[in-house]
Amino acid sequence: IENLQDASIIKFYETGNHLTIMGDNTIQYPSTTTNYNRAVVNAGKGLTLEGAGTLNIIDSGSASCAGIGTDEDDHTSLPNITINSGTYNISVSMDGAAIGTSVRSDVGNITINGGTLNLSSVTGAGIGGTGDTLRPDMTLNRRTSTGNITIGRNAVVTAHSEWSAGIGSGCMHGYTKGIKISKYATVSVTSTYGEGIGRGVSGTVGSVDLAWDDSGMDYDTTWSLERETNPLAFVIHHGT
Repeated sequence: IENLQDASIIKFYETGNHLTIMGDNTIQYPSTTTNYNRAVVNAGKGLTLEGAGTLNIIDSGSASCAGIGTDEDDHTSLPNITINSGTYNISVSMDGAAIGTSVRSDVGNITINGGTLNLSSVTGAGIGGTGDTLRPDMTLNRRTSTGNITIGRNAVVTAHSEWSAGIGSGCMHGYTKGIKISKYATVSVTSTYGEGIGRGVSGTVGSVDLAWDDSGMDYDTTWSLERETNPLAFVIHHGT
């Protein structure tokens, strides 16, 4: 799917939403686009993703949007985003987080229970926040905030950012409440100017735990085609 307008490709509303990934799917913002401010997959007020397929999101335009998360200037939805299974390859060429916030927006908790994630952004985090724009007089417009980021033992995560954290807060006063990563998870993170896990440039984070022992937790990360009878690649369940 190639997006040629300032709108989300997939947009949810309210809470209790599910997106099941089947097959190999690609969503792309072409390089000719500018100033796109809508998340490619808008999480509404809460979204769970799972499945046995692959979701590729390629933002090659000059956009301020997240790959999966909230729209620009959205401070009210505060969705919790949960990934249980599936493969996600998300590349954002400008300001939004791969998973998390768009510019000047907020997101709730981000929980990665399982799946394989390959994430990158220039200004935004791989998982978490993004940078904030300044007014013409160079004063801060509105910082972005992220709730708790949790990564469980079944997850495989690779994340990179230029200016924000690979996993954590955005740059330019972005804030993340906390980060907790299982000591059994497979995580590889880098940031050119920020911290791999923690803070983007001039960002803040409340707490970081990289040795969380979740060996006794029972994750429901199994998924089988028997759960779905819809042959479409995207199986969308709207919440309430």
